[in-house]
This record gives sequence, structure tokens and C-alpha cells, in this order.
Amino acid sequence: MPGNAQKLVEFLLQGNFVTKEQIDALQEKARAAHRSLEDVLVEDEIINDDQLGQIIADLNGWKFVNLRKEPIDAAIVRLVPESVAREQHLLLYGESQRGIKLACNNPADTPLIHMIQKRVGRPVAAFYATVRDLNTAYRFYNRELGTEFDQLMKQPVEDEELVSVEDSSVVKMVDLILTHAYEQNASDVHIEPQQDDTAVRLRIDGVMHDVLAVPKKLHNAVI
Repeated sequence: MPGNAQKLVEFLLQGNFVTKEQIDALQEKARAAHRSLEDVLVEDEIINDDQLGQIIADLNGWKFVNLRKEPIDAAIVRLVPESVAREQHLLLYGESQRGIKLACNNPADTPLIHMIQKRVGRPVAAFYATVRDLNTAYRFYNRELGTEFDQLMKQPVEDEELVSVEDSSVVKMVDLILTHAYEQNASDVHIEPQQDDTAVRLRIDGVMHDVLAVPKKLHNAVI
């Protein structure tokens, strides 16, 4: 959205978040990598994703939602197919008295809002969400993976000297992750230790997606 990008650039310059030289370099980096300026700003730690989302929403008069801080209703999520959600940069995530809650990257897209309202047969309340936040939230389409993984985690981690490799629950966990990655046509599987857990992320069509959080106690066993 070129207009929004220009508003953002002007805001960052006026607020002394960046210099003119820095923003020029960041824009060139974004163009060279065929990525959005927003993505590069977050990656280079000029601003974090939550701040970026709130700024863009405020500049456009939109309501902002941080999906990482919202309860997500998996049944509501599935009212729109995953392929449509990813293509249109949106996610249905809950409901209120105003109707179905829609997180999207362009709440001003009236035809899109009308299409979603027609599909769900209810009013839709649209909120702005960053693409990065939406990509993370798409993990709710992978509830089957999480359920299967939870079942495996309830099984005790066996002593490798007492069981065959094929029967090891840890091996089954890894197989489950790799099978899911294959089914999603992922080009990369990233296992990234974090403070409270280990994130399993897949690169699909060049975009990283969070699909699973492995409890910290199982981190060493799984990797």
C-alpha cells in the first residue's frame, strides 16, 4: 500500500526514529529483497512489530489488534479457508456483539469486508493487524498438528537404550514435524529456542510461519 508506506516514512522522520539517510537505505534494502518496508523496519530493530502496527493503524484511523494478546477461537478461524486467509492477509479470530472479529492488513478494503460478511452470514468488525502478526497467527489452522504433538508429549520419553529408534516418542515427534513440513510444501524447517519454549517455524513460499511451540523441557530431546 504505497500511500500507507509514505505516511509511515513521514511519521518516522518527524518522530526522529530514523534519519533521511537511514530510511533511504532501508527502502533500498526492501526493494532489493522484494519485501515490505515494514518487514525491514522490524527486522533491523528500528521499531518492534507491535509499535509498528499501532502507528499504522493510528495514521489511517483504524482499530489495531495484536493477535498474540487476543484469545483465538479456532472454530471461527476455520470459517475462511487457510488459502484464502493467507492470500488476502486476513484472519477471523473471534466474535463480539458487533459480529465476527476480522484481523486484516487493510481494513479499508470494503469489497473484501463485504465478501467475508457474505461468507459468514454475519456482520464483521475489521481490525488492522501486521502481516508478521497474521503469519504467526496462521498456526491456528494447524490445530491437528498441535493435538497430535500434545498426545505424544503425554507419553513418557523413553530411555534410548531400552527401546528401538522406531518406537521412540521423540523420533515420532520429529517425524510428525517433518511430515507436516512436507505436506505444507515448506522449503525450510527452523527450530528456534526461546525463553519459555522452542518455536518450530516453516518457510512456505518464502515466508516464515510459526506452527508449533515445543515445551522447554523437551527441547534437548527433540533437537
